[in-house]
Amino acid sequence: MQADESCGYLNSALTIFVVGASGDLAKKKTYPSLFDLFCHSFLPEKTAICGYARSKKTDDEFRDHIAPYLKGGDEDEKHAFLDKCTYCSGKYDSEDDVREAFVGIQQWEESTGLRYVNRLFYFAIPPSVFVPIGTSLKNAVIGPSEKGNADDASGRIGWNRL
Repeated sequence: MQADESCGYLNSALTIFVVGASGDLAKKKTYPSLFDLFCHSFLPEKTAICGYARSKKTDDEFRDHIAPYLKGGDEDEKHAFLDKCTYCSGKYDSEDDVREAFVGIQQWEESTGLRYVNRLFYFAIPPSVFVPIGTSLKNAVIGPSEKGNADDASGRIGWNRL
């Protein structure tokens, strides 16, 4: 099954922010599912996937961490998918850490040249840290972008979904 051209969301950019990206759920379920969507063209061409967790890793270490769990597709598809994946470490209860992680994301979003950029925040974490990271995201990223009817200071229009 492949997405067809009538899917309007495919003409926008998408940022997927995976909280708890270095954990078991993310490596065994979340990233393989995103890879499957990628292989079947259900993600927009301009998609960035940023993993966020407390573990310190480089982008390459993180890609090596999730690569063995990506099944299906060929090596070119796996490489193309992993190129879309980045990683930032920080505390869940730190607005500053979350804000810093979004500096690179916002630069990427602006570089797409698209005005419509949607954001999906996925929690691959235990419920005990939902409130700390949710509060940090709201205050550092989501709240500021909702001022002015989901238009943020850079002119980005799009939705934010947790």
